[in-house]
Amino acid sequence: MTIFKQNPACYAIIVIFIGAVSLAAVLIVRGMRYSGFAARTQVGDFKIGTPAPFIPGEELTHPYHVVPPSRFYVYVWQPGLPVPCVYEECGDGGEVVATLRGWLWGTDFDEFISEHYHLPRLKSLVLVADRDSMIVGIYPDAQVSDIPRILKKHPELADFGLLAGVRRLGALEVGEPLPFTLTGKTRENPNFLFLIVHETIEEYPYCPYYECGTKINLIGMLGGSFHSFDHDSPEIIKQLGLSSHQVARGEITAVIIADADARIASIHPNKDMRDVFTILKQHPELVDMQKIYRE
Repeated sequence: MTIFKQNPACYAIIVIFIGAVSLAAVLIVRGMRYSGFAARTQVGDFKIGTPAPFIPGEELTHPYHVVPPSRFYVYVWQPGLPVPCVYEECGDGGEVVATLRGWLWGTDFDEFISEHYHLPRLKSLVLVADRDSMIVGIYPDAQVSDIPRILKKHPELADFGLLAGVRRLGALEVGEPLPFTLTGKTRENPNFLFLIVHETIEEYPYCPYYECGTKINLIGMLGGSFHSFDHDSPEIIKQLGLSSHQVARGEITAVIIADADARIASIHPNKDMRDVFTILKQHPELVDMQKIYRE
């Protein structure tokens, strides 16, 4: 203590240093508790830099049939998940993977999975793989709801800018009324209008994704009215300020959300029915998306 009496400034610096270290430790611990999971380099048979459990083109016991080529891949093992599930089927948080043009596959987590992959005792597990299906992230005890935060740790794979819309597209502008009157509403007195511009194909009446019918029904359940336009709607496409030829070639797609008064709330170019959940989540003033997960 003699040295501190002789040099009080030195004593003050040490006290401040110890306090700063203690505060940092508390914040780190709180952060760990908040996240509930931490990245690992290896868990059981899964190791960073090794192949993911599935590769593009591999067959699935799911209506998607095969793993599609994607920007990245996310795999989730979690108790209670449908067997198997993709995207929002897996729960709240899974829909963002579709809009970021990744692939999400999930299934139940049980003793068979643990033994098959030689896993330690875990609550759940999330893997992230790059476009080459090589593992780049291992997150024991993470769940579907953690996926958005996990993907933010991988900006080289997941571009969250894809979630944003634009202020203008052709003759459309956010805050302005639609440039035409809608007919054939799929719901009387809707809370919002969901418009999609995209080319259809012969096998599907609305879009080339198996779950489109389900999503159209969900839009109605949430209080919305669904409207689809392709090259067979040339007058509407023209009023939107878009090209029917480009729509027919699949070069232009767009999702437009409008309120009950047909005033445009958001415009999302290059989006399609895969993006329904992600886009509607951005409009809590129009729709309660949690209703889907509650029911």
